[in-house]
Order: sequence, then structure tokens, then C-alpha cells
Amino acid sequence: MTGDPAPPAIAHIWALGARRFDLRAALAAAVKGARQPGTSANAGYVERQGLEDYLRLGYVPHEKNGNLVTASGLDSWRHDVLGPDPSNTDLAWGSAATTLEYATADFAVARLAAAAGDGATCRRFLARSASWHNVFDSSIGYARPRWSTGRGCWR
Repeated sequence: MTGDPAPPAIAHIWALGARRFDLRAALAAAVKGARQPGTSANAGYVERQGLEDYLRLGYVPHEKNGNLVTASGLDSWRHDVLGPDPSNTDLAWGSAATTLEYATADFAVARLAAAAGDGATCRRFLARSASWHNVFDSSIGYARPRWSTGRGCWR
């Protein structure tokens, strides 16, 4: 799975009525992961690959699409395509999909912040959750990748 699946899962659990966990600690961890890239202690997981570009541009650019960078050969689609290096915080797997998932995670962080009574964090992440617009091609009604220059891959 691309993106940052923990905040949506935690927000969902909270919305369903679970309360036997520390909401403020969960919010703090989600905010930390949404602000600074990093790897897990065993370096097997990178939280929010391509985060620096997402924060700067409002989307993960297509040239940071790990499957473009790591795939080789004309018929690479016929072979097992390697995913991005799990210790690399810069490459994401599927730039448009990752942008959509980060926007979903940002919305979940906003909901957790609202539940915790943290209005400033709620507003900040609610604004960030609108980043899905940055990869949406209204001419066809679907999300598509964009280059860091802002130009869509489809143009």
C-alpha cells in the first residue's frame, strides 16, 4: 500500500467509538509522520516517501515515482517491477496514488485533531487534505501524475 495508512485507520477506529487509546499520543505521532520523513527502526518502512515534495508542491511529482526509476527494460511491465528502496525517503510508489493517499491521511489527521480539540492542527491538515486537487485532471474526471514543473503528464 502506498501512502500513510495509519491516520485513516486510527480516525476510523475513533469514529466507530473506540476510546481505549491515547488520542493525543496518536495525533502527535500522525502529525510527526506527516511533517518529517523517516524510516522505521528496522529501516523496513518509510513513512510518507516523497514528503518533502508533497509539502513543497502539494503533490508527489511524477519523476519521484519509484517504479519509473527502478524499472528497467522496455518490457518491464512483464517482469516483477521492484518497488522503491525502503530506506529511500524520496521515492514514492505511484506518484498520483501517493498524493491521493496523503490527502486522505491529512484529512484523517484533521479529524483526529478535531476530536482532540486542537483547532489549529485541524485547520492546517484540513487545508492540506485538498491537495488531491493538484493531481485531478478535470478534462477526464480522474487523477493523473504531474511533473515537478507543474505540467501534467497527460499534456
